[in-house]
Amino acid sequence: DIGFPVIRDREGLIWFGTAHGLGCFDPGSRQFKNYNHDVLDNHSLSDNQITALYEDREGNILVGTANGLNQYDKKSKVFVHWFHEINKKSSLSNSFIRSITQDHNGTVWIGTEEGGLNRMTSTDGEYQAEFTHFRGLADNASNISHDIVYSLYEDNSRNLWIGTIAGIDKLDLKRKKFRHYMKTDDPA
Repeated sequence: DIGFPVIRDREGLIWFGTAHGLGCFDPGSRQFKNYNHDVLDNHSLSDNQITALYEDREGNILVGTANGLNQYDKKSKVFVHWFHEINKKSSLSNSFIRSITQDHNGTVWIGTEEGGLNRMTSTDGEYQAEFTHFRGLADNASNISHDIVYSLYEDNSRNLWIGTIAGIDKLDLKRKKFRHYMKTDDPA
């Protein structure tokens, strides 16, 4: 079961995800706009099942879907996409996006379904990016606890909190070190 995301952007627009596309409501004009995947349009949404929403520092809307990460550029009114590519190590680790956040340095972090955590780094060229993967590997304290990442949050102490299906991880962004908080069997 998936809950659908809702955000309010800096212009006051309400963006909401559904199983049938992305919606935007302007409270001032009381106008709705819908965005959908169109197989004939490379600049449309990559998929209609919306799973995560986030407004970045530049005012672009980052849209996670069941098939790809999208960035909606309000100026050009187009969607740019990133996907998992089998033969490209610097692509997304999985195309099913669960969570998105941006840290104090402007780095975008993406939680995926069974692909772990991804750090997005812009490269030369417009809309070009590479992704560094942090996976849930057994007996490795420098990684996250599980590859299903439901939520992401940066606190005031510059720690990135990572909610996985197996527990909560904390990445100290100053030291780039992970700490795991696992569920225990203790009833107390």
